[in-house]
Amino acid sequence: MIAASSNFDIDTLFFGLSLSASVLVFIPFYWHFKTRNTGTCLFMAWTGLACLVLSINSILWNNSTSNFAPLWCDISAKFLVGANSAISSVSLCINLRLWLVASDRVRTLEVYAKRGVVVIELLLGLGVPVTEMIFRKLHFFRSYRRFDIYEGFGCIAASDNVLLMYLLLLAPQFLLGIASTTFNVLALIAYHRMYKYMLDTQHSPTFHRQTTLSVSFLWFLTLGIISILCSISYAVFVVYFNATASADGFVYWKSWKLTHLDIKAVNIYDENEWRGDMMTEFLLEANRWIFVGLALLFFVFFGLTSEARRRYKMLLGCGGRKKWMFEVEKTMPNAGDRGIVHYANEDMESAEGYVMALVGG
Repeated sequence: MIAASSNFDIDTLFFGLSLSASVLVFIPFYWHFKTRNTGTCLFMAWTGLACLVLSINSILWNNSTSNFAPLWCDISAKFLVGANSAISSVSLCINLRLWLVASDRVRTLEVYAKRGVVVIELLLGLGVPVTEMIFRKLHFFRSYRRFDIYEGFGCIAASDNVLLMYLLLLAPQFLLGIASTTFNVLALIAYHRMYKYMLDTQHSPTFHRQTTLSVSFLWFLTLGIISILCSISYAVFVVYFNATASADGFVYWKSWKLTHLDIKAVNIYDENEWRGDMMTEFLLEANRWIFVGLALLFFVFFGLTSEARRRYKMLLGCGGRKKWMFEVEKTMPNAGDRGIVHYANEDMESAEGYVMALVGG
């Protein structure tokens, strides 16, 4: 439990880090967008915007519990529901693409099949979170509150311990997490097979910057694993918290009218009150720090590479954004942190023997 005297310092620290993370995570966005990395672009969008929303909430409701922005609370609370769901779905997109690359299936796919993969990634990374946001917006779950306001935290979506919530919101996160874990393991196995082949056919394993065997690929694998752990761990804790917080147990859905009865009510909690409950404090802090941690981790992995530093120097030296963009596009074919799709599409001579060995050629 955190002492009340340190609340200001913690809230101020969160505001600074979350606002910084919302900016830093978008720095590599252009490079990944140019290489059509749908999963990583969605990852940056969801985590970056979530950090921005949470930082705004933390400053608006710092030492305040007034319901002075109900429309903003409606929007931000529903968005955070989608952002929490997006961690699982976007990690599945990333791990699915990693498996396609590591198993060399991307190179053999036809153009229409590659477009189909992008469509699937968009359905997972956008469709699933938006659907859950719609469920919350329509209040399919029994809730006598429009939203809750926590001093120092801001607005959060409110719902009672309804069985339907577990089926429509939490169960998909578990299923997506299991699927994401499966593809991550498959990608790791395929990566190990390629590594072993390169080790057997060369004097030392080659991590060429334009092949699947690259440091960036390992960063993607690590990011996928950490996203899975964060998503599943948080979902498990939410289930445990909701199941134990109510003494009456599950509440069953009865009717649409009862579900929307007095839906404009808002519960307000001051900071000393919600920090006085260790479970509530942990739930709220985990809810917001997960996004900051993932955003900063992404920037460390992909925003501090040697190629990224070279582009920063180019930006500072060329004196203009347009020239920087032009220079970046000229250097894209040789960029060391190109999209994970291009690791399998280009420079295939080093992996051709490995692929032939896999298919028995």
